[in-house]
Amino acid sequence: MKLIETKPYFKECYDDLYKLAESTEKVMNMFSEELYELDKGTVQYMIDEMQRYL
Repeated sequence: MKLIETKPYFKECYDDLYKLAESTEKVMNMFSEELYELDKGTVQYMIDEMQRYL
């Protein structure tokens, strides 16, 4: 609270983080989507590497 009292512009950031922390499901979905994209990228990279050696 002291930080928000001395630096009011932190309140918006704090509010966003608090709402995000309340929504565990939303956070897990974000990670799931990112992992899915990373997996797709890894598969494509592996395919590209295999094709280079064929």
